[in-house]
Amino acid sequence: GSGASGAERMRIDSSGFTTITNNPTTTQATLSLEKLSLVALNDNIGYLNFLSNDASTTSSGGVGGIGVYAETAYNTSFTPSYMSFYTHNNTANDGTNIGNVSERMRIDSGGDITIMNPTGTSQSSYALKFKKTNSGSTQQFGAEIITAPYTNNTNGGDLIFKTANTAATLIENVRIKGNGELRVVQSSIVVETAGQGIYLGG
Repeated sequence: GSGASGAERMRIDSSGFTTITNNPTTTQATLSLEKLSLVALNDNIGYLNFLSNDASTTSSGGVGGIGVYAETAYNTSFTPSYMSFYTHNNTANDGTNIGNVSERMRIDSGGDITIMNPTGTSQSSYALKFKKTNSGSTQQFGAEIITAPYTNNTNGGDLIFKTANTAATLIENVRIKGNGELRVVQSSIVVETAGQGIYLGG
């Protein structure tokens, strides 16, 4: 395709790769996804879909995507939006264009980031993991932060902090429990607070 000046703006080659170009003296290259109707709460403004075309067994269909949605109805001059990131679980694909993907992360209009719990799943713990390169130039996890159920109340949750030891094994060092207790683990010594000061526990 070309613009009004006749300059090339987009190219699709024989392999299907698409390149969007721009005039470096004017504006940056932009791919716009537009909704051509009234926008209601949670309406999809645009969705970038990733599709598998592997015809073996049940491997065809959508495997992930990035979508932008309306955080409110756009019936004023305000247009708050949120961006959702989707991945496909380790299950058979349903063969549809979007696939049976689940929302994993959301960035809302205020910039807050939420790691999602997919509806209908039994998974109860989610981790934010940090990778590093070791001395042998191998990627490994250096730390992680995990949410886990609070055992005394299913509505509560624990927050667990782990770091890698010299054997590159992630071990729990700190836990904030659902009742507000802070648990610090160092080898076999445990320091706990329970509203009555600090004491040593086993």
